[in-house]
Amino acid sequence: MRLPDKIKSTLIGWIYGKYSYRYLNYFKSRKIWTPKSPCVKSEIQALLLPFFQKPKNSAFFQTEKDIHFGDIPFQTSLSSFLKSRNEPVCFSAFMLDQYEMRVFGYPADFNGFAVKSAWFFLNNSLVMGEYQFNLRDDDQSRIISMLTKVYTLSEMNVKENFYIEDETGSIIYAERKGGKFFLRFFTQDNSERYNLIEKWIKKLPK
Repeated sequence: MRLPDKIKSTLIGWIYGKYSYRYLNYFKSRKIWTPKSPCVKSEIQALLLPFFQKPKNSAFFQTEKDIHFGDIPFQTSLSSFLKSRNEPVCFSAFMLDQYEMRVFGYPADFNGFAVKSAWFFLNNSLVMGEYQFNLRDDDQSRIISMLTKVYTLSEMNVKENFYIEDETGSIIYAERKGGKFFLRFFTQDNSERYNLIEKWIKKLPK
């Protein structure tokens, strides 16, 4: 990186913070090395869309257990989250209209499975989380068996994608893509941020 770029990126980091869309976009727009590898390598709408437009033939399960992501509740502030965490291993940022969504990634353990976790903050509030599993042999059947026990569900005879929803409106979307399996946890009980995302999705090209 040239010296002027280093100076300007440092200034942007001071003003907007190193975990901001403005800071990250400075590097991306110039196609130069970024400080952190991205947590999300696709377009963000691909992750959000299933919570507003459910794929055909998706199975749906209801649980009486409360759905949480990790050790903090949905709507936790970003500042509180960062105070309790070490440096993330990856970072992504997106703009949903004029609203910023930031994503922080960490290694994690989910009920005995080593996973990658990603935490999604919209307007500095936790709205979604993701666990990414690398599949080997019978891992998917073991994951589904684990979910059945954790959320006290009857046998789930599913192969591709499905939903688990609790009584408060928190929901899990499970999806397999190639050799990876994803669990995405989303809160539907914050009408302000839910409506922001829904409004943004409706503006996307069909």
